[in-house]
Amino acid sequence: MTTQKYFAQVFEGSTTKFTDFSGLKIAYEDSGESGRPIIFCIPGIGDVRQQYRFLAPKLRDAGYRVVVTDIRGAGESSTDIKTCTVEDQVSDILAVLDAEKITKPVVFVGNSFAAASLSYIAANASAGRPSAVAGVVTIGGFFRPMPADTYFRPISYLLFPKIWGTTSWIAYYRTLYKSPPADIESHIAALTSSLATDKNRVSAIGEFVRASKAVAWDALTTVPGIKAPTFLVMGSGDPDFADPKVEVEFVKKSVIDARGSEAGVSTLLVEDTGHYPHIERPDVVFEGIESFVKSIGF
Repeated sequence: MTTQKYFAQVFEGSTTKFTDFSGLKIAYEDSGESGRPIIFCIPGIGDVRQQYRFLAPKLRDAGYRVVVTDIRGAGESSTDIKTCTVEDQVSDILAVLDAEKITKPVVFVGNSFAAASLSYIAANASAGRPSAVAGVVTIGGFFRPMPADTYFRPISYLLFPKIWGTTSWIAYYRTLYKSPPADIESHIAALTSSLATDKNRVSAIGEFVRASKAVAWDALTTVPGIKAPTFLVMGSGDPDFADPKVEVEFVKKSVIDARGSEAGVSTLLVEDTGHYPHIERPDVVFEGIESFVKSIGF
């Protein structure tokens, strides 16, 4: 694992912590205020925990203890890995909970692929951990196998090899923003250096892109599905979906159908944003999450 850092800490003055299980390390930061309700944030693939650099401090300042992780194969987490599946990410998330001895339910926030993993944790009583979930917030979430997977998975071997995969990913990553933040170029420069320094990070992107989300979708759509309160956030211009509004409404209906109730299921469509509304419009997303967690008495 390459440990050289290219990014500032999410929380000023904090230090990176690591789980260590089966030789695999998952890096994370913890704002550390004991006794506060916990919000646990997971980034999407091809990015790092610093994608929460705007949202996480706002949540901490609002009175929450906030944990932000790097996913396997990215940031300061282990990069010498064999697989990157929904089940793998679920194990990584639960390992951080166990490392911190977190036993009370938390609100999870997950971007992109992490939405599938959170669905699995919240809905699969045998392999997940529904008792750990006070609420689920997804941002630009992938929950299910998509039509584009049919062709995108095969060509991902060509797009994300170690030799030129960094260039391919960064070119694609730029398209995921509709209203980039002021620091986007410095973030992309750091991300580029991180990927170029350890090519295993590029390989991990390809593994995640090819990972099936079917197990998560099965868990979400099988009665009772996700019983915890659920808040689905989507950028109105998210290029990963043919119609972001239609997609988020479809997922909402699927959650409701499985649980048999509309109670506790809500959506937020963030205008003029792409795949990362929490970066592009952090104030809007923060207000939505704060309203959600207050509504569930968290």
